[in-house]
Amino acid sequence: PKRARPVELIALMRALVPALVWTGVTWLCESLEYIPVFGVRALSLYKWKLNLAPANFGQGLIIPARFVLSQLLGAAISSGVLLPIAVAHEGKWYASGASGFQGKD
Repeated sequence: PKRARPVELIALMRALVPALVWTGVTWLCESLEYIPVFGVRALSLYKWKLNLAPANFGQGLIIPARFVLSQLLGAAISSGVLLPIAVAHEGKWYASGASGFQGKD
């Protein structure tokens, strides 16, 4: 197996430490997790929030750039295009107030 170079490990730590600190802070103060980065409407309607989870940084550093861009494009299409269309058709395409939708359990 190929060993990681010290430069790669330093880059991983530079991304991981702030993410871990942010995770700890939002665990202690949950209201910080709901900062309306994309606007108040997007937060209230689609539950879009700032997510600096360490797994996201690790994934971005480990997997190839083509795959990361593919995931980013898929997330943008599903959250930015398909979710608003689905919300607009609530009650027609699926039951109104369906369990598990928009962050409800």
